[in-house]
Formats: sequence, structure tokens, C-alpha cells
Amino acid sequence: MNTFAFPKIDASSGVGRNTLKITIVGKLKAFLASTVAKLLLLVAIGSLAWLSWRPSLYEMYQIDHHFIVANLAEEPALEFKQAASYFKQRNYDAAAQLISRYYLNNVNDLRAAKKYAMVLIANDNLEIGKKVLYPIYTSNDVNSKAEAAYFLALIFLKEGINAESKNWLIKVPKNTIYYSQAQEILAKLESLTVRQ
Repeated sequence: MNTFAFPKIDASSGVGRNTLKITIVGKLKAFLASTVAKLLLLVAIGSLAWLSWRPSLYEMYQIDHHFIVANLAEEPALEFKQAASYFKQRNYDAAAQLISRYYLNNVNDLRAAKKYAMVLIANDNLEIGKKVLYPIYTSNDVNSKAEAAYFLALIFLKEGINAESKNWLIKVPKNTIYYSQAQEILAKLESLTVRQ
């Protein structure tokens, strides 16, 4: 506990008054220094808490759960409708298994492959997702190629391989569905690179 000890004052010499001023100023400086240190510590802890809570770039740009469900449900094949139901219930493994069977029998169906890749990414089956997406990227369909590049960028972003993510984001052409998101992620990745 901080208590001020007042020295005895000798009225004739004035020595006690100077000692009193020095004691009060010294204790005030110590109190202020302690308070500033505590505030700085509080700010540092708050910053760390915010940084750990802040969503990652992948979480900010991941494919929306409802978007995946809607895309699965719009497909005419029964497997996709059932997979949409499973996915909506967050039973990602069952959804992926249903779509994988359909995909393996229809590997040239780009729409089915893209939807399968979305489910794989959401389910953290990233290596299989890459294997599904690479052939789509080599196709002649510009929009499918752009979607494949964007999804591959998301996979690498999710894996924390930012340089490879950038390589795929650059491949998303203008006037395609994911171009603006790709540019936003690229800008954020560039700002992260500059800070480091």
C-alpha cells in the first residue's frame, strides 16, 4: 500500500519542505510509471486477443455454406439433392461420399466437378480437391477455369501457403465470377507481405 510518510518540518531551516516536495514528486512519478506500464500491458493483451480472434483470410473469403447447399440442390441428379440435405445438416462426409460416386462416373462433367470441389474444400479434403480442380483448370471453358483457379487459391490460402495462393489468384481473369474477390485477397496478401 502506498502511504506518504511526512518528514518532520523544521520551520527555521526549511529543509523539511524540500524533502516533502521530493518525496511527493518521487512517489507520484512511480505511481504514474506503474499506471502507464499497466495500461501498455492491457493494450498489448487486448491486441493479442483481437489478433487471435480476427478471422483468417480464408475464413473471410471461404465459400458460403448456404451457397454450397443451393448449388448442390439445383443439380438435377438425385445424388446432389441428397448431398445438399446432408451438407445442410453439416454431415460433410456423407455429402462428399455421395458426390464422389457421381463424380467418378462423370469425370468430364465440369459443373459436377466444381460442386464436388466446393464440398471437398469445406470438408478439408484439400488434396483430393486439388486433384479434382487441376483438370478443370486445363479445360477450355473460361468460367470453369476461373472458378478452378479461385478454388485452388482458396485451398492454398486455407493451407497457409500464401505464395501459391497468389499464383492462382493472379490466374482468375477479369469479367469472371470471382475476379473481384481474387483481387481483394491479392491486395490483402500483398499488404501482409509488406508488413513482414
